Amino acid sequence: MPHPIRRLTASTRARRAAGFALVGWAAVGAGVLGAGVLGAGAGVPAWAASNGGAGFTVAGGPTGDLSLPPGQVVPVDFTVINSTNQPEQINVAITGLHFNGQTPEFNGSPSPGLTVTANTTSLTLAAQASQSVNLSVEAAPGSKPGGLYAGVVFKEIPPASQSSTTVEEAQARPLIGHVPGPTTDTGQIQAFAAPSAVAKPNGVVFDLTFLDTGDIDYRLGGTVDLVTVSGTQVGTVAVPPDTVLPGNPRVIPLAFNGTAPSGQLTGQLHLTWGTSEEHTGTAMATVLVSGTVGSSVGPGAGGAPSANHQNVTIFSRHGGHPVSWLFKGLALLLLLIIIALLIRRYLQRLHNERKLRARS
Repeated sequence: MPHPIRRLTASTRARRAAGFALVGWAAVGAGVLGAGVLGAGAGVPAWAASNGGAGFTVAGGPTGDLSLPPGQVVPVDFTVINSTNQPEQINVAITGLHFNGQTPEFNGSPSPGLTVTANTTSLTLAAQASQSVNLSVEAAPGSKPGGLYAGVVFKEIPPASQSSTTVEEAQARPLIGHVPGPTTDTGQIQAFAAPSAVAKPNGVVFDLTFLDTGDIDYRLGGTVDLVTVSGTQVGTVAVPPDTVLPGNPRVIPLAFNGTAPSGQLTGQLHLTWGTSEEHTGTAMATVLVSGTVGSSVGPGAGGAPSANHQNVTIFSRHGGHPVSWLFKGLALLLLLIIIALLIRRYLQRLHNERKLRARS
């Protein structure tokens, strides 16, 4: 019986895993979600411009985040191009969009309250031909401000073959929608630790687990400073501007691109997040650097697991929610009124005491 093999294209490297999952954002165009091309206020030209392998390519799509006023249909158009000299059958599927750790997956259903329909679910393209696929995207009437997410997967259906293998190709595109209005862009550092207690000098990595606790997507930023026991800073790792989705934890490996000295090394995380990067948090974790460059350390591939998540603190430089500013302003106004009343009462009391003394 023929065994289907899914082609991992340069643009999506799509695979089957209870749906379609991208196995590395960096492989998608210019790193779209993984490199921050896609995020709050950012567009997706790199994704839209990235094409697949020798089978078919997908052009068009959103040129930015989709504004989705509740109850209004927003059109999104793609063009599927057959790059081969033989007919191609392509299936079109609407999916959800989320992360499984660091891996983005296209499976399940769109966000609740988001409806995405395609004008066709299957198309047959002649050699070197192309055809449009038109989507209708709509946020349900009464939807609250925030992010709504979906994906669209284009999958090649290979012809029946008597050979031992057939090749399938799939490409996926994200649909990032924002219902207009004030949003909440809070977040939480859930964990920060080295994946193993011992690391090679050229293999120092800290894993950041972050959760978007708000209702809108945004990008991360910041640095990890690497410091020895004596307090010497030996290097800095930049936090990639990866996109995080509401309610969906994301695990981001932060690797030092250099050779660390032997001994205990502390990673000091300084993280920023939010639609304006107005929120900040810190965390620290340690790892023991041992061995020589390229050598193996500890049992197995990475040594014993590390559990050194320490001292996580989170604060905001300024409120990221317009409503919070309103409440703060009202509270300040109320405080000023109370102070003014107290001063007035005190002055009135002094005035009455002076009148009494004058009469006596």
